[in-house]
Amino acid sequence: LYQAWAKGGPGMLLTGNVQVDYRHLEHPGNVVIQGMQSAEKLAALRDWSAAAKEHGNHIWMQLSHAGRQTHRFVNQTPNAPSAIPLSIPGIRFGTPVSLTHGEIVDLIARFADAAAVARETGFDGVQLHGAHGYLFSQFLSPLSNRRDDEWGGDLARRARFVLDTVRAMRSRVGPDFPIGIKLNSADFQRGGFSFEDSQVVAGWLDEASIDLIEISGGTYEQPKM
Repeated sequence: LYQAWAKGGPGMLLTGNVQVDYRHLEHPGNVVIQGMQSAEKLAALRDWSAAAKEHGNHIWMQLSHAGRQTHRFVNQTPNAPSAIPLSIPGIRFGTPVSLTHGEIVDLIARFADAAAVARETGFDGVQLHGAHGYLFSQFLSPLSNRRDDEWGGDLARRARFVLDTVRAMRSRVGPDFPIGIKLNSADFQRGGFSFEDSQVVAGWLDEASIDLIEISGGTYEQPKM
């Protein structure tokens, strides 16, 4: 599929969600990079990147964690910044469990590991999915992040998770490997992550060595994406 897309002449292709935790998929069938990768898995990733850039374009890997937006049939008690369920009719999503400090630190390492694997297997860059209500977006929003520790509260503390992740990734991949992020311009929810917040966070991301910001918006609760 990516080989076919590459024939169309794009400058860059971007994969869909590649997860860092098999318990928190955006959808069943997501590719997952978790822990040590076997020779077989590394070969499969190399085949993917080689096919996708067969015509001279770039292929970047999008790294993600669905957090509380993990479907119930994948995980009935997904991790999230705070134990606040999605305000959506029906029972598509379970009741989230608040992440511990140790689990947050572990997730930062997972993203850094996955970025290193992406570089090792021939991908030309990585993008964090920090929009659409997934985990990074959940940390940034005061509606879904009601923590009172170093990972929540004011905007600087709500942004710590994504900024520490970018810095950890940079330490693993070096200065010459692009790191991007998909970031909401706003959640389009009253009291949520605002346009003014996004401008401040974009500046902090720039200082943390981000190379590309793709602007989007919305969440599962407010799907004006």
